[in-house]
Amino acid sequence: MTRLWKKGLLSREKVGKRFKYTAQSDKQHAIQSLIHSALGSLVDRYGDEAITAFIDEVKEFKEDTEQP
Repeated sequence: MTRLWKKGLLSREKVGKRFKYTAQSDKQHAIQSLIHSALGSLVDRYGDEAITAFIDEVKEFKEDTEQP
């Protein structure tokens, strides 16, 4: 839960000795945050090639979903 809180996906408040976590954002923001985190990790590891590969996959996915 702490990792999700650090990524901004959850808010937390101290209740006694524990924390109460709640969703911080709507579904769209959560998706954007997860993609940002995943893509950031890939770029850190593989560089700009990761971005190129991601864009190529998005284009291919879009083409596949547009076909009847």
